[in-house]
Amino acid sequence: YTDFHFAAEEKLQEEVSYPAIEGHKGLLYFSDEEIRFKVKSRILSVSGKNLSLVETSERDAVISGIVEKVDYV
Repeated sequence: YTDFHFAAEEKLQEEVSYPAIEGHKGLLYFSDEEIRFKVKSRILSVSGKNLSLVETSERDAVISGIVEKVDYV
C-alpha cells in the first residue's frame, strides 16, 4: 500500500502543505526537478521545481518545493 497526500503544517499563521509519500520501498532518484520512489512493482515520479526531502524514513517521505506532476513511470 502506497499513499500520496499533502501533510499540513502551520507556519507563521499560514498553512503550508507538503506532499507526503507513505509506504514506498526506496528512493531511486533525487534531483531538484524530480524524485523517484519504488512503490510495489512500479516507480512513482514526483516532478517540479526546487524539490527537496524535508523528512524521510525507511518507508515514508515528505517533499517540499513546487510539485507540478505526480505519475507512475
